[in-house]
Parts: sequence; C-alpha cells; structure tokens
Amino acid sequence: MRSPTYRRNGVQEYIVWQVADRTVNWFSLQGGRYVLLTPDATGILESRIFPGLRLNSTALIDGNLADAIADVQAAMATVAHQEFVHYLAQ
Repeated sequence: MRSPTYRRNGVQEYIVWQVADRTVNWFSLQGGRYVLLTPDATGILESRIFPGLRLNSTALIDGNLADAIADVQAAMATVAHQEFVHYLAQ
C-alpha cells in the first residue's frame, strides 16, 4: 500500500491511472488520510495543492491526448497558476 509511505514522506497528492480498468484516481491528503477526489461533470480532476494543475480524466481514459494536453495548457494559463509559479520562483 502506497499511503503510509507517501504520508510519511509528505506526499500531498498522488494519481493512479489504472489503464486496464479505465480509471484515473487522484488522492489528496486531508486530515492525515488520503481522500479520493471526485471529477467534475466533464471528467476534470483538480489539485487542491497546486493551482492550475488539472487533469481531464475522461479524455485521458478515452485516449484523447490532444484534449487532455489542451486542458492542462489552458489551466496553466490561468492567473491562479501564474501567481503560484511566481510564488515558487521567489
């Protein structure tokens, strides 16, 4: 099981793509436990830690990498993500 090792090493979030099962699970550490994040109606999963980090799980599962990449690029163009990048650079 990944969770104890991840938690011990300070991993705030992790993603598991189960190709054969056609699922993408994104876990977020909340209150000392990893909680499965729920995608929105369009299949988008969003980080609670990194503004602008999002994943179109539906596009990824369907093999539509162009849409998955386009969604990531759009999220990285948001003001919230740019502010986060600026914060990290300091």
